[in-house]
Amino acid sequence: MIPEYDGVEWWIITSQTCNLYNTNFEKVPVFEVVAAKSVDHCTNEFKRGDKPRTLHVQAAGPEV
Repeated sequence: MIPEYDGVEWWIITSQTCNLYNTNFEKVPVFEVVAAKSVDHCTNEFKRGDKPRTLHVQAAGPEV
């Protein structure tokens, strides 16, 4: 169970195909868990990857 953290609305589980085929789980993790929250608008510097610790992306769906 993942503990609760202030400001986190969603947990995103992500991976890459090469991670799934790698047999060394210590060298290359199979997946990563990333915290996410809503923002009022996407900022250009965060959309382009200029700030590596924060990434703004647009999402749409029934829960957004």
